[in-house]
Amino acid sequence: MLMRRIVLAPAVDRGLICSYAKLLRDSQKRFATLMLMDLAGRQVGEPLLKQVQSANVRLLDIDSLIRADVLRNAAVTVFGEANFLYREVDDEDTDICVPDAAWLDRTFKADGLAWLLLPEEEPIPWNRACFYVFPGNSEAWDVTVPVHAGLMTVARPGEPRACPACDTTYTSKRQDMCQCPSRECGFVARPFASVPEAKSIAPVPLDAFAWGTCPRCRKATAFANHVEQCSRCGQLLRGTSNRHKLELADNSEQVARLVSDLFPG
Repeated sequence: MLMRRIVLAPAVDRGLICSYAKLLRDSQKRFATLMLMDLAGRQVGEPLLKQVQSANVRLLDIDSLIRADVLRNAAVTVFGEANFLYREVDDEDTDICVPDAAWLDRTFKADGLAWLLLPEEEPIPWNRACFYVFPGNSEAWDVTVPVHAGLMTVARPGEPRACPACDTTYTSKRQDMCQCPSRECGFVARPFASVPEAKSIAPVPLDAFAWGTCPRCRKATAFANHVEQCSRCGQLLRGTSNRHKLELADNSEQVARLVSDLFPG
């Protein structure tokens, strides 16, 4: 499992996080979802979580294929090099921590925060807010809009379609899956066969971490809202859970308006 995480210094406010998302959206073509997490106002009993809460630690988890150097360089530009720690780790060979784990102690004046640099093994009751890096969306849609318009393309075999990642127009013999011919891109898109299919919202069971799996392409997606969009195939997803108490923001009406704008009539 790949974890990409930025630990934010207290000097970084929400406005700067929006600016970071906008810079990524405007400067490159990969998609990303940024999940801001903290424990402000939460009832927590474990000493480790109380420590995180009292130190006002905030995390920005990144779900994207954007390269580490691009993510970090944008963070330096917006936050300032001393105001964040960048962490990337997986089950294989990736192990990046810049500047180093001691940054946590220096910044928050607290010991024992290094566990934040590893994937979580138990559910944590984070407050969650999402920012969406969706290049190509209308300029009227800001980085809190959870829908990537380019991923909701409707196309049939032999019809021209625009690549959601780089906007290259091409045709494909397949409807359900097609790869952008641009050597600089190569994004594999999954157009919808009809407008009703593109507008459909699939129910997705969520686990204790508020993650669910897209039934259309099997990609895992983190939920902060009732409705999220799969960043691989564009399927709209509605998170459900009968087993876990999850606090998700109700954005159903917002998504309905956005979809109506994309497919009027």
